[in-house]
Amino acid sequence: MISMIIEFLDNVDRAVATPLQLETYDLLRAKMAEGGDVPLADLLEALGLRDHRPLISRIKHLAEKGFLRLRPETDEEQVAVA
Repeated sequence: MISMIIEFLDNVDRAVATPLQLETYDLLRAKMAEGGDVPLADLLEALGLRDHRPLISRIKHLAEKGFLRLRPETDEEQVAVA
């Protein structure tokens, strides 16, 4: 299981993200605003994905584009996400 701490950053430029990245970003923000942990299965289902790799890729690209900062909780998870 992959666990990440996600911090949303302010003043993002939505024009630099793809529609799929924005869909993922908006879903993450909404789910996290509800409080608590967000199970990977919930995100995959909401995005119509069966595999976690596209989701992780979108999250990494959102981090690269300045939408969020992510930090895997363990060194093992850092390697899995990289």
